[in-house]
Amino acid sequence: MFRFLSIFCLVFASLITFLETPCVVAKRGQIFIFPGVSGSGKTSLCLHLVTHGFTCYSDELAVINKDFSPQPLPFPVSIKSGAWPLFDSAWPELGHSKIWEKDNGIALKYLLLPTDLDAPVDSKITQQTIIFPTFDPEAVHASYKKLSPTQALVNIIQAGYQIKQGLNQANIVDLISFVNTIPACEFRFRHFDDLYSSEMKVLF
Repeated sequence: MFRFLSIFCLVFASLITFLETPCVVAKRGQIFIFPGVSGSGKTSLCLHLVTHGFTCYSDELAVINKDFSPQPLPFPVSIKSGAWPLFDSAWPELGHSKIWEKDNGIALKYLLLPTDLDAPVDSKITQQTIIFPTFDPEAVHASYKKLSPTQALVNIIQAGYQIKQGLNQANIVDLISFVNTIPACEFRFRHFDDLYSSEMKVLF
């Protein structure tokens, strides 16, 4: 516990920005940030990717340090009831995990995934991508749309973010620089197989 608290404090000591809703996964030096509102499917997408060799950095909170690199946080992943059957074979412990209920009545289970806290995160990153997912089971087909930095910034603000020092001119410049240097896209999907469509499989 002491080690966990020490790492937690060190991470937040270098914090400049944190996005309040994203899931973050990584594989072979590539970082994928999934911001989005509740119900967009971001946690389910990330869990699916974990079953395919990705590492989960965080759920519902992307901590971005002063160099704009996401940092791993060992917090449990919150899984809504609709997704439990999708992952109970990958994580049998979900079947007997405690059910928690949010104030709005949504039932959740929590799953603690392994995170390599000792890895030199920044030195391993070769590429970052921001993906704004939307789960739409009624869609005729999956869709993929590249976003301009301005569109990405608007989507991030809508999804939720906070600045440690408060919003000022320097932080605005930093945030714009962040979205200018990281490619972003919108991804509307019906099922996990859509991740491997011609547009998306370039990433995954």
